Amino acid sequence: VLMPVLVRALRKHKHFLRHDMNKPERPLVPSFGGIGPVTGFLFALTSLILLERLLGWNGLDLNILLPAMLSTALCALLGLVDDLLEIPRRFMKPLLVLYASIPMMALTGLDPVIQLPFFGGLDLGIFYYLIFIPCAIIFCSNAVNILSTYNGLETGLAVLAAFGLAAAAFLNGSTLGLMFALP
Repeated sequence: VLMPVLVRALRKHKHFLRHDMNKPERPLVPSFGGIGPVTGFLFALTSLILLERLLGWNGLDLNILLPAMLSTALCALLGLVDDLLEIPRRFMKPLLVLYASIPMMALTGLDPVIQLPFFGGLDLGIFYYLIFIPCAIIFCSNAVNILSTYNGLETGLAVLAAFGLAAAAFLNGSTLGLMFALP
């Protein structure tokens, strides 16, 4: 719903337009398109928190939801700054995303035991919080950023991944997983 409005608004400002490198005629297309999906995602989760409070569901785990929303907002802010200033060093982006992973690293309610097929559980202890979580956030955010240069691939892949995660969450009865996958 937000994207067509956002694209029209961005087209009005020439400094928000860039040449599309994937088309031979190189038309001007709006940058900052990531604002739409991030705003939609954060709006959906914030609305879910409001509905839970108004209806008294008591099914949301805000100890996980709020840090995840903060990490998402920090990654989005980094993307916006990168679009504006074009962060020059390749190693700087992962370091800045490392900072954005701190709210998720601070969670103590996560289980540091990962299940490996044929081997069972592997308890990573403190390394789960200091290595596994930051690496997961850095790798995922950079994978999405790499795909953003190909028109439609980023969105299509995100929709497929979210659908798969939503289906897995539904089959496992994970309300938290559905809350993150559906928006």
